[in-house]
This record gives sequence, structure tokens and C-alpha cells, in this order.
Amino acid sequence: SVSDYLTSIGFTRCVSDPCCFKYIHQGKLIGLITGHVDDFLFGGSKECTMWKGLCEQIKKKFKWGSWELNNFTQCGVQVKRTSDLGFELSQTQYIDDLQEISVSSERRKQTNVETNERDKTRLRAVLGGLSWCAQQTCPHVAAAVSLLLSQVTTSTVQTMLEVNKLVYQVKSHKDHKMIIHGGIPLERT
Repeated sequence: SVSDYLTSIGFTRCVSDPCCFKYIHQGKLIGLITGHVDDFLFGGSKECTMWKGLCEQIKKKFKWGSWELNNFTQCGVQVKRTSDLGFELSQTQYIDDLQEISVSSERRKQTNVETNERDKTRLRAVLGGLSWCAQQTCPHVAAAVSLLLSQVTTSTVQTMLEVNKLVYQVKSHKDHKMIIHGGIPLERT
């Protein structure tokens, strides 16, 4: 229903992300709306009367919870507007909540022993959490996460130890921020 409504008022779906809708008027980008489950992110100029009108139409059409501006959390990502109209993205709280896989001291000595189904489930869970970080704010761990995910079906205790090492590495840099620079013109060239 969101997609149908947005397209009915002139938004078009972005090719690169089917959950992102853009509103273009006379070749100029007026605004973007992106959604993930029940979280939405609106982006446009607060000085633009056309954008304000579109937002009012959308607010009237759907029930919304809180509307936050400039500093908020969406899908586990803390978003903070910077002074140059850019954004800092971080996942400090999300990363704090990541847990290593519990491996007994006896098992730590048996690095070549294959994992059981319970271990594989735990590996997938932790790597899923790390994958979310890699996708959102920590692209520098994407390769390691991907390589470890590819090992789950043939994993050993050593794989669990490597995953724990990656969790530790991410947690030690939990204050890492991805910067999206502002000041980029919204007009097509």
C-alpha cells in the first residue's frame, strides 16, 4: 500500500533499491523516501514547499509513530546530521549487543573438530549480526564476514574462534562512524 500510494502521488521507485522512492520535478530531485519494514527515512529540503506538501499528504494517509529529525536511530543505525549537512552513521549500541560464541576451554584445544548443527546455527546468528554491521556502517569487515559465512557448512571449532576474533575486532572499534558528506547538489547534470 505504501508503494502504491507513493507512485500514485508521483514518486518513482529507484532502480538500485526497490525500497527507495524519488520525487523528481522538472529534472530536479525534490526528495527521497526509503523504507525498511516499518521504519522510513525521508530526505528533502524543509524550505521546499512542494516537498513539505508531499510529506503532509503522506502523513495524512498513514498512521505514524514518532517523527525524529537530525539525530535518530533507524534499524539499529544511529544517524546524526553534521554541520555540513552530511551525516554520521554509527552502530555503537547494536555492536555492544553482539555476543561472541561461547566455546569451552576444552573445545578451544580441538580446533580441527567439526562443528555440530547447534554450532552452525550460532555461527549463522553471529555472522548475520556482523553482516548487518558490514552492510550499514562497517564495510571494512565485509570481506571477512563473507569469507566466514562461506565456511559455515564445513566449519570447525577454529571457525568459531575466528568469528569470535572478528566480533572482538568490531567491538574494539564500536565507535567507528561512517561519514556521508553533505553539500552535494540535488540537481541532475
